[in-house]
Amino acid sequence: MPPKGKKHNNKSASSLANVTGGEPSSSASIPDPPQQIPSASHPLAPLFTSTLPDRGRSPSKRPRANTLTPPPPPHLSGVDPNSPDFWPNAVKGICALLPTLAGDIKALQLQVATLTTELEAVKAENNKLTTTASTLESIVVDLYDKIAMLPKHRTSYSAVVSTPAPAPPPATPSPPTKKATPSPIHQATFTKVQRQLIVQLTSPPQATVTDDILLREANKALAHTAVRFCLARRSKKGNLVLLTTPTIPASAAIPHKSHLSSAINALGCPTGTIRENGNWTSFLVHNIPTNLGQDTSNKVTKAIEETYPTLSLCRPPRWLTTTKQRETKTHSTMVITLPLALTLASLGLKYLTLFNKDCRLGLYSPPPTTTTTPPSTNKT
Repeated sequence: MPPKGKKHNNKSASSLANVTGGEPSSSASIPDPPQQIPSASHPLAPLFTSTLPDRGRSPSKRPRANTLTPPPPPHLSGVDPNSPDFWPNAVKGICALLPTLAGDIKALQLQVATLTTELEAVKAENNKLTTTASTLESIVVDLYDKIAMLPKHRTSYSAVVSTPAPAPPPATPSPPTKKATPSPIHQATFTKVQRQLIVQLTSPPQATVTDDILLREANKALAHTAVRFCLARRSKKGNLVLLTTPTIPASAAIPHKSHLSSAINALGCPTGTIRENGNWTSFLVHNIPTNLGQDTSNKVTKAIEETYPTLSLCRPPRWLTTTKQRETKTHSTMVITLPLALTLASLGLKYLTLFNKDCRLGLYSPPPTTTTTPPSTNKT
């Protein structure tokens, strides 16, 4: 019976022969176990050589398996590579070096980042220097141009002294200073027009009813409010004009116009509309029935204010045509007047529905007044 080690070597030789396709040989000395060459992507591939050691076989019987004995790592120099603990220790040593290599890589990355930042700073400084250089170059060119424009000849001191000095520019007269005027003690809050309240009188008052009486009764009627009137007079159209105090507008009396109307009616002065003084606009209302009777103006006013509460007439409506022109007509046109400066667009209405009719609206333009001028007499 062969020895145990010899039998083990025969089995190794037989297995190697099966791999390479050759015959086993008892004279071959193959290390146990054989070492295979790792692939090119293996991390330990550079440690291996690509040549097979000559084991004393002939080339035809040499195994084709790429078996080799790699050189020992530096930290395992002097250790037998065929020892079973050689490669485990080699792997452990290499693994122990990996953290150090990783730390070196990180340090290199930090150095690369620092160098990149410094490079950017150097580039920015270079750009600033380039800009400064171009600015200085333009200044130098400008100076050269100015030097070239200087006179070529030199002026003597005597010539400079004898040259008369330039005449001074004419003095500009200073604007006259205005005397500071003291600020007025009283400053009007509202204008006179904003303080005027117009009360329409449908019939003239009696002779015994004076403006003083109308002013006293108007203030009594609004004694429970803050509105006070300081003037009452009658206009050319027969309306009553009440003027409020300087700090109160006429619009403050509009919510109390019913009390004011009752007080004036008690004096035998029937009133119509009560409004603020200001701009007004007249509109044409077409298709008004002509058979409303003698009180047509009041009926139209009442119909408009009941149907359209936001419209407040500042004058009683009137017919556009004469009575004779309306004798043969069933419908005609009336003129209504609204406060403020309005247009059809700002009014927001094109028709007024009155007396079961759609009455079209139009902007009224009064005809121009014609005046006759006497012929001029030329003296010859």
